[in-house]
Order: sequence, then C-alpha cells, then structure tokens
Amino acid sequence: MRLGGPSRLHLMTNSYLGLLEFLAPSAKRVVDKMPQNFLRLGFIALLFPNARIVHCQRDPADTFISAFQNMMLPNHSYSYSPEDFARYYNEYTRLMAHWNGVLPGRIFNLQYEDLVSNQELKTRELLEFLGLPWDSRCLRFHETDASVKTFSKQQVRNPVNRNSVGRWQNYAKQIAPLAELMAVGRTNK
Repeated sequence: MRLGGPSRLHLMTNSYLGLLEFLAPSAKRVVDKMPQNFLRLGFIALLFPNARIVHCQRDPADTFISAFQNMMLPNHSYSYSPEDFARYYNEYTRLMAHWNGVLPGRIFNLQYEDLVSNQELKTRELLEFLGLPWDSRCLRFHETDASVKTFSKQQVRNPVNRNSVGRWQNYAKQIAPLAELMAVGRTNK
C-alpha cells in the first residue's frame, strides 16, 4: 500500500494539526487517548516523528469490567463479551510487543496498578520520558476546572485511588471465560 509519498504525509499531518488547533487553540500539548490508537502506532510515528507514545496498561479483567459497564459504541464490540474481549486483548498484547520492538524509545509503558501504588514516582518517570519538568500540580490534577469529555470525566475529579484495582473479583464467576482465554493467549505467544 502506498501512502502517496512525503507530500501526502505532510498534508495529513497538517490536516490533523489544523483540527487540533480548531479544537484546542491555546493548547501547548494534546493527548489523544482513543482506545484503538494502538492499531495505528506505526502510522502515528510516520506522521509525528517527535510524538511520544504513552501506553497505559491495566489488568485485563479490570479493563473488561470498565469497558463492559461503559456501554461502548459498536466499533468496540469486543467489550460486549468476556470471550470476545479475551481474543481482542491477546491480539492487542501481541501488536504492542511488535510496536515496542520497532519503535524503541518512543513508547512509555505505564502499568495502571503501579501508578496508583506510587503516583509520584510514576508521574516523575512519565514527565521525564515526555521531556517535561516536574510540577507538583500533576499530583493534584483533580483540582483543575478544565473540561473533560471522555468516559473518565467523573474519575478525573477525584485523586488517584485504588478503588478500581481488582474490581473484576466482584464478577469472577461471570467473567470466568475471560480468564481461561487469557491463559490460552499467553501460552500461544
């Protein structure tokens, strides 16, 4: 597949930057946290060679519970059943291993559970990766009045906490197929 050469890439980059300028004219930095961005990391790296990629991982069972309870759109149909989610998650894990191999130094892998256990340390590591100075306000992100338009809009108004860690245990019986398929996915790698 041919993308159309450097001029086409330049046009696509400028088009996206124009959209960002329209949506957030005063923003110095932008975070695009679409769940399926991992599918396009190679393309993102071509368009934005200086972009830093933050890959936040979480226990797959907790991730499924969160996605299932948030009524995801049909393009996230993997979140409708434990079986579909397990298959999707196993492929996501495989693809992320590929991106980590072909984009060395461009991806910061952040484990959610590590962040909630040691917020300051992980925040400092993240800021260092991004080339940003330490700012203690990062630990008090929940105090901002900034607009949030994602599923996490309620969560960002609260300090980091462990409330969502291990929530899957409340549904262990219902999501048993997920655990079984995740184990199979790990052995097939």
